[in-house]
Amino acid sequence: AGCGAEVAGTVTISGALRVGTSPGAAAGTLLTLPTPALTVADMRGGTQLYVNGRRATLARTPNAGQYWFVQKVVPLASEAAGQTGQEAFEPTPAALTAINGLGSADRSQAIVNVMQAWSAGHHRLSTQSTPAGSVRISPRAHWAFLKFGTDQRFYIENVASALDQAGEWLWDGNGLRYISSPAEAGKSMVFDMPRLDQLLVIKGNASTGSWVQDLEFRGLGFAYTRQITPEAGFVDGQAGSDVRAAVEVDAARRVVIDGCSIAHTGGYAVWFRTAVRESTVSNCRMNDLGGGGVKLGLTVQSPTDANGTGQNKVHANTVTDTGKQIPGSVGLWVGQSSDNTVSNNLVANTSYTAISVGWSWSYGTATASRNRVINNLLINIGQGVLSDMAGIYTLGESPGTVITGNVMHEVRPYLGYGAGAWGMYNDEATTGVLWERNVVVGTDSGGYLLHYGRNNTVRYNLLAYGDRSEVRVTRSDPLTKLAFNNNLLIPKNTAPFVAFATAPDVAYASNSVSSRVLATPASLAMCGTGCATSNATLTVGADPRVLTLANTSATTIGWVASVGLASGPPGLAASAIPAVNSTPPPVYPAPPVVYEADIAGTATGGQPLNLSYRTGNANNAITVQTSAGTPSGKGLRFVDSAPIVNRWEPYAWATLNHKTATTTSEFSIKIDSSSNMLHEWRDNANVYLTGPSMRIKPTGIEVAGNVVAAAPVGEWITVKVTAVLGTGAGTWSMQVRYANGNVVNVANLANKNAGWNRLDWLGFASDVNVASTATLGFIRATNTAP
Repeated sequence: AGCGAEVAGTVTISGALRVGTSPGAAAGTLLTLPTPALTVADMRGGTQLYVNGRRATLARTPNAGQYWFVQKVVPLASEAAGQTGQEAFEPTPAALTAINGLGSADRSQAIVNVMQAWSAGHHRLSTQSTPAGSVRISPRAHWAFLKFGTDQRFYIENVASALDQAGEWLWDGNGLRYISSPAEAGKSMVFDMPRLDQLLVIKGNASTGSWVQDLEFRGLGFAYTRQITPEAGFVDGQAGSDVRAAVEVDAARRVVIDGCSIAHTGGYAVWFRTAVRESTVSNCRMNDLGGGGVKLGLTVQSPTDANGTGQNKVHANTVTDTGKQIPGSVGLWVGQSSDNTVSNNLVANTSYTAISVGWSWSYGTATASRNRVINNLLINIGQGVLSDMAGIYTLGESPGTVITGNVMHEVRPYLGYGAGAWGMYNDEATTGVLWERNVVVGTDSGGYLLHYGRNNTVRYNLLAYGDRSEVRVTRSDPLTKLAFNNNLLIPKNTAPFVAFATAPDVAYASNSVSSRVLATPASLAMCGTGCATSNATLTVGADPRVLTLANTSATTIGWVASVGLASGPPGLAASAIPAVNSTPPPVYPAPPVVYEADIAGTATGGQPLNLSYRTGNANNAITVQTSAGTPSGKGLRFVDSAPIVNRWEPYAWATLNHKTATTTSEFSIKIDSSSNMLHEWRDNANVYLTGPSMRIKPTGIEVAGNVVAAAPVGEWITVKVTAVLGTGAGTWSMQVRYANGNVVNVANLANKNAGWNRLDWLGFASDVNVASTATLGFIRATNTAP
């Protein structure tokens, strides 16, 4: 059976309600429109409004392009163990004043948008008791506040007090209003409001074997669906994996959606959800999407289910401008689904990852096998909205999965909160994936990342112009196996291999690294004998498919050129490809956080929620324990031993964002006769620089190898470190206070590295390979003007 437009593009199935028109108004005019016949839930849920087909901005504060920031985590006694710090936080003073000034009507329908590293939540202001100076939300956030860094953004929308900017709109008890923009000045305007969540639902019954079969939709238009924030709020864990789609299919065989347009959605465009097989989405144009483009499968699907979603094709589609309502949505997403082909698509201008394959977080049964990701063209991925993302991302065991012939230009995260952005990203337990003849040009973090995984192969790829590296392995375990061979790297950073990307852990062979920026041969030391320098250069044409290499082998020049030209939908005109934006996304600097380790609020045996650990192979090497002589009666105890795999482990660190002015850090510590506790301030560069640095040992506190103060064994001492940051950085001072009241002051201490000028990492490491115990009583840090 079939359904289509006689002339493609002439029939549109719309879920919008025409709510008003305007003959034209001056820019900045507050227009009052007829109140639509929708429900109070729609009003409170922040539905969408379109003006002449353009998605308008729901009234928000601060305005679009600006954010408020979380300053401090506020644990609540009512929070369950393991879920502390997910409900309340202290914001900046201006944000707190604005929120506390909201009237009851605004508070009741306000939507608090909290940006996490790779997703976001739409929360309500809690009606429960809220600690003074803080904001409390409902439901709780998916992760503790500030878990992934210091620059955590949030904003509030759907409140009358925020209706103050051209292009904004609001619908509340006072009706529907819109502020006209300069681009609309004097022009007639048409206002449309989506009232449907979905436009086409195809649903069989897998349990009874009642399949929808051999159904085709060609040349149709689908437009205007909505995404409503429910009264209870909405929290996206990752990828908008539960978000519905305008066109959704269950229990079907051989469904074809071809040559269609899908636009102005609240969620995804198409979802082949449960028990969908041998079906196709092809030659479709999807743009202005509240979620992403196409989803295949579920987050949980049995690999032994013969009727599970699989054997589908997503081919030659154009997916642009995603994540307008759910920013963590993926351009093209494959869950626990096997034997799918994602080929020749153009994905551009996304808020998060372009293509994601697999959905398992640990070794075990493969649930996404033999998928093929081929000849896709991916442009302007991330655009500074979220972090921990990629051009193409895999997760879990995926034997037989092949990713080849893809071209990725500009993969850019939000800096300051999260884990960066890569071209090719093998996340947790990725196994059995082949990356071959892919091209990555322009990333924040690098061309390739392996978190951990086994039996993965990366060969004959071009990785170019990563800001911070080109190859990174963030975790290595006995099962980790990676073959990295015959790749060409053209780095812009002198450290192309970072973290655990080290031979022989990684099997490097026959790779070439352009020497254009390499400082010394030591830059290739991590690659062992598996890399050689070259003089290769890369030029990208106005058409991003035109890739021209020089000064390398004819074979490499040939395959790079052919991969470029074969990427994206066949026959796609260069003029139809969005321009590649190589300008880094704007940075929204957060005020410097005031830091205090939450030792007092942590249960005995636990880990403070705002402190990170590395403990090697000894999980309990750092814990909070009862400790006499501390302000809270608890201390952070480091228990070192010879069996711990690395001498410098265990260590703990706090993440800060102090860039200018003066920072003062203070902590108390008690050591034993075997202690060697290293305390340092570092920046966050791949090859980090260190400012203040000291060792606290039984022989005394050492700076640059010289003892500058005593450190009595078994006695609490308090150490205060003060340093100027930014352009004034260079020296630091220390004060040590003893139990007997004595005070030692040491001034004009030189930073460990002369170029250090910012504090991103404040850490403590037990640097011995013998049994030793040291305890920290408190840790705090503040940043103030000189």
